[in-house]
Amino acid sequence: MTTATLTSLAILKVNVDHGGDYLDYLRPFVRHALAAHVGQSVTAEVVCTYVGNEFGLVVPIRTVEIVLRRIAREEGITRSHRAYHVTRPLSTVPFDENRDKAEAHIRSVIADLREYSASSGRVIGSDEEAVTAVTSFLASFDVSCLRAYLRGTALPDVGKQTDRDIVLVSSYVRHIQQSNRSHLESFMFLVRGHMLANALLCPDLEGVGPTYERVTFYFDTPLLVQCLGLEGPEPKQAALDLVAILKHLGGSLATLEHSREEFGDVVRGAADYLTSSEGRGRIVLEARKRGTTRSDLLLLAAKRDRVISELGLTDEETPDFSRRYQIDEEKFEMLLDEFVTYNNPKARLRDIESVRSVYVLRRGRAARSIERTRAVMVTSNTGFAKAAADYERKIEESESLSAVISDLSLANAAWLKAPMGALELPRTRVLALAYGALCPSDDLWLKFMREIERLEEDGTINARDHQLLRSSPGVPEELMYRTAGDTALMTGQVALDVVDELKREIDEEWQRKVEEERESRVTLDGEWQRRVEEERESRVAAEREREEEAQRRKRLTEKVYWRCHGRARHAALIVEGLVGVVFVFGVVSVSLPVSGWVATGGAVLAALGAIGSGLKGWTVRAVRAPVHRACLRWCLGRESKSLGLSFKDYQGSDEAVGDERRQS
Repeated sequence: MTTATLTSLAILKVNVDHGGDYLDYLRPFVRHALAAHVGQSVTAEVVCTYVGNEFGLVVPIRTVEIVLRRIAREEGITRSHRAYHVTRPLSTVPFDENRDKAEAHIRSVIADLREYSASSGRVIGSDEEAVTAVTSFLASFDVSCLRAYLRGTALPDVGKQTDRDIVLVSSYVRHIQQSNRSHLESFMFLVRGHMLANALLCPDLEGVGPTYERVTFYFDTPLLVQCLGLEGPEPKQAALDLVAILKHLGGSLATLEHSREEFGDVVRGAADYLTSSEGRGRIVLEARKRGTTRSDLLLLAAKRDRVISELGLTDEETPDFSRRYQIDEEKFEMLLDEFVTYNNPKARLRDIESVRSVYVLRRGRAARSIERTRAVMVTSNTGFAKAAADYERKIEESESLSAVISDLSLANAAWLKAPMGALELPRTRVLALAYGALCPSDDLWLKFMREIERLEEDGTINARDHQLLRSSPGVPEELMYRTAGDTALMTGQVALDVVDELKREIDEEWQRKVEEERESRVTLDGEWQRRVEEERESRVAAEREREEEAQRRKRLTEKVYWRCHGRARHAALIVEGLVGVVFVFGVVSVSLPVSGWVATGGAVLAALGAIGSGLKGWTVRAVRAPVHRACLRWCLGRESKSLGLSFKDYQGSDEAVGDERRQS
């Protein structure tokens, strides 16, 4: 197989970005075929052959006929006896430009996939093998469970399609999701293109209704498990996106009683095997990966009805047995055993109960499309869906819609109604498919467990390595990567390689944590040093501020002191002058010829002055010092109250000076 098919799918993705309906996606391919047959008569069969050879797409003749009629009306092409006569070149379309853009995406995906496969269990040696692997993966996005479609996929037969191809591409998708978003976008061109190509398979696209307003979709147990995130975030998001688009299209969502009971049994069973070496399955592996405890699972099982109703699904009773609408349970059970391996016999009985219930709910009304049916069971178990479709075709001999369809088929059909209204749905579906494909089968896991037990008995690995291989959440994906899901490739060497990879990842994780701790310690040390420096600078700044404040108050105190000192000095001089005047007046009044009270007062003052001077040594000048101190003390006390200053030191110094003067 060449890259023509993948390029065509990418072109479909480019076309839908420009709008249009289902048939407009195919229009560029049909116009290209007509342009290659100018001057000739062209039939739908000729166009189908040309599109298949040139672009690698298998399109029903009925679909091509519809597109040809549209183009004939627009371009004035003559039509007679189902043949179209192209007499002139058609208007050009940007087909070559779109092809170049699509081929660029294809080349990047193919080259990167080959490089990724070099160390895996499925080495790709050529571009042709890479295209086959990608096509095998895309074939999973089919609508094979919908009997309204002629084929399960628009892709041609891929020849040696194997599960190893699907596992490899699934592992690659998980890889580019985490490490290379540009390659993931290129890969999504192919996925969306293939989902669009499925629209070309409908024999009567013009009769398909726009909504699901009259349809009730019943979710079975595996899909409920995904909705609640018990199989991981990718399947959960894909399931929730499906719920959202079905609600937007008017569909009713519900669960039957026996499905809810089975959900509780499944969760409780996973809780019982959570810590057991025999525990396997997606719920157990995901619980170990996320650290979910047994009590968490038991609590979820106990409140199942409430958590299911929170998803927007109504609870309905399982319909009673009706002989009129009864299926042949024995024949259906034989078909189930061909497609599904049951570890629990009750699961088989409940799947039969689901199909029987849908037939009763439909009341014998057959429908060839989802829009015209009353009820349909939706499951994530594709084997169950294929068995139900085979029963409808082989046992019932009907082309009606199967009682059970896969969530993948339903998501594809729903998305085709509004591609621009659910842009993330293809991405979440492909990630969910990749996650599911990387879960080991029971046979592969059991063989792996036997190998690691043998290696421990031989002394090749120790008890710690054995425990790592049993319980580490990364083991299943690494095991699938190295074996590509092929049980025959499971050997002791593979187990040893997985151990080495686990140890390497553990060492890298430990080194990363040590480096983070060292960087954290350096950061903390630097932070501590910064804080110490900031605190020191803060103390210095505070000390400097206190010193400046002290100096300011000191200068202010000195200024106020000397102002008060000057005022006290002036007051002392005035008092001294007045005393001198009085003393002189007394002496003068005694010697002058005056009489009365003036002479008497002067005599008294003169006598007091003489006595003080003789006994105490008083002088007029001695009055200045006590008056000065008294005035200074009063003035400083007044200023200290208004300015909040203290003048004790200055007052003490002044009094000491006065004492020294008195002693002298």
